[in-house]
Amino acid sequence: FVECGFSARAVILPADEDSLWPRLSDTLEFDIRKFEKTYGILWIMTKCQDKKAAESALESKIFFSTSEYAQIPLRATELFDPLAQQLRQEWVRTFQAAESRLTKKRTELLRANGGDPRLIQDLLGDAQLWDLLGRSCNRQIAELKAFQNAYKSKPWAVLHENEDVNDVETFGKSIEDLEKEYRNGLKTLADTSRDLIQLEFNLASIAEAQKSRTTNLSMKRLSWITFVFLPLMFIASLFGMNVDVLASDPPWWIYIPFALGTMLLTLAVWLIFKCSDVGLTSRFQLEANIERGFNRLTRRRLQPDLEKGQQGSMSPQRRTVMFSAFGKKRS
Repeated sequence: FVECGFSARAVILPADEDSLWPRLSDTLEFDIRKFEKTYGILWIMTKCQDKKAAESALESKIFFSTSEYAQIPLRATELFDPLAQQLRQEWVRTFQAAESRLTKKRTELLRANGGDPRLIQDLLGDAQLWDLLGRSCNRQIAELKAFQNAYKSKPWAVLHENEDVNDVETFGKSIEDLEKEYRNGLKTLADTSRDLIQLEFNLASIAEAQKSRTTNLSMKRLSWITFVFLPLMFIASLFGMNVDVLASDPPWWIYIPFALGTMLLTLAVWLIFKCSDVGLTSRFQLEANIERGFNRLTRRRLQPDLEKGQQGSMSPQRRTVMFSAFGKKRS
């Protein structure tokens, strides 16, 4: 007798949302071996006792199959197409389970509003899982085509039975339909995952922008508090000093006009800078001129800007003093 068979492994994802879903392990790889299931067929052929000249020397006697085949086949090739159909049904269930999970993740994304960092990790993990499913699908298609080509080859011609050509052609069409199902399902999952990842980044950006806006409002309030209390603290510290003006113990209400005057002066300067039509570059130049004026008052030399390549001009007399003709500095 001759024992023949074929088997393929497929990834079956749980359809129940409460079941354990494949996750990244500590090695950043998916452990999907427990989600794999083996499908196959097997048949045993024996020598035909009363064969004719045009018939095959072997005939199939015993059949085994994981597919739901309702009757005893007449020949082994009748098991090929049901196997491909069963693989297709299992992958359709897997794709439906994956789409159901992505739908659930979309609802969680909208509810979290970009505030749950765990969701982006789940989405990235699912995107890697689709790549693993794609490799598994490609490997399965390659195995099916290799089995079909091997069965049609000359070394396997002795295993051919009568009228099995149509079964092999039907099996080839089922493989093509199965490959199209793989491509469409994987493309749908990849596109949906990409859209969800983009949605998560958009929601996270909006949430961060809202936090930044709240922070800016808080900083603005703090600036206004400083804007009001800093002149008051300045006048209070001035009145607390031991100066001759306060030697006669003036009344306390004198502090109020001084404080109001200082606040009005500060407000006027701020309004001038804010409401003026001077451009941003001119404001920077004004600040640079003010800084240069303070440096002159304190007799500090302005440090050269090495990035802009600005070097201070050097007079001929100073250049002659620093670099004399005979290598000595003149006094």
